[in-house]
Amino acid sequence: MIKIQEIKKELEGKKIAIDDVVTNYSSKQSSHKSAWSYLLKAQLNYFGLEADVLDKSGNVHDYDVWMVALPMEFAGSYNLFGGATDEPAARIQRFLDFDGPIYILNREMPDVGAFVNSRIKSCSEGWAALDAEALTKKCESIKTIDLKTATGTFVLGDSHSVSVYPTGADISRNDGKTLFGVMKEGMGEYIPEGTNHLITYFGNIDIRHHICRQADPVAAVQRLAIDYINHLKGLNIDKVTVHTLLPIEFEGRRIPKTGWYKGTPFAGSRLERVEVMETFNHKVRELGKEAGFEVLDWPDHWFSENPEEFAKNYMEKPGSVHLSREFYYWDWNTEAKNSKLIKKTISLF
Repeated sequence: MIKIQEIKKELEGKKIAIDDVVTNYSSKQSSHKSAWSYLLKAQLNYFGLEADVLDKSGNVHDYDVWMVALPMEFAGSYNLFGGATDEPAARIQRFLDFDGPIYILNREMPDVGAFVNSRIKSCSEGWAALDAEALTKKCESIKTIDLKTATGTFVLGDSHSVSVYPTGADISRNDGKTLFGVMKEGMGEYIPEGTNHLITYFGNIDIRHHICRQADPVAAVQRLAIDYINHLKGLNIDKVTVHTLLPIEFEGRRIPKTGWYKGTPFAGSRLERVEVMETFNHKVRELGKEAGFEVLDWPDHWFSENPEEFAKNYMEKPGSVHLSREFYYWDWNTEAKNSKLIKKTISLF
């Protein structure tokens, strides 16, 4: 693994592309899946390196350096949502044809050759033409770049944590992790040494799937909020920032099956989940401020909007429970709070 500081000078002035080898990223701000590649871009920018996140129309051969960014959901294998057609095969061939240096960001390079071999018998002619052995050999040569900033600011949370990431921080994104679960393990297990500012986002998953299964949901969520603040106090970190929870999702919205639990997209009615979300946010706000924590809220008007309109205007398209990158808490370009979170009112005078 190479620290970015070690090769920064040789990368300065180079045209750098951020792209995956097999899948592609969307340039749409409403894409949660593509947000991770833009977060990596923000980290490179923090180190003074400009990079472009390529979408389907981008040509990696127009660049000097290729930084591979694995898909957000990558867990050892690729998901080909359109099937193993000639299109992903052509994308993989680019990897073999690229003459410049290639690195992978923050992860180990998977064996794309083995992936091709696993699919080659039932795929298109484009896949059959791929040299799996050469792919494996090239993958073995790819070095990992460690983008850790080591500024002392660390974001810890579930999949929503990307939406509260400020430029210059390090992050541990734990998709599907509940607040209850991470406290049971101990947040200290996730937090690196030298952290003096911890930013946390947890709780939406607990409320969507678990709290309303309890005999007394309001009492259960109050207990969860109390335990949360006490747990954070026990970490003895100089500065703690707690983000309150996003509005409850519109029930008519399509939720991918990966976000279901026990065969359902959520437990309890929307009104019940709104009540426990509001209770949780109120308790976290109250106790967090008493503890001397910074507590950051989402805009008030988001919570009073029509749920379907909120989903259309602010959330990932076409589905899921995530916020559109356009409305993340921080603007990764300016490093200031996102101006789009401020509701603009029209003056009568």
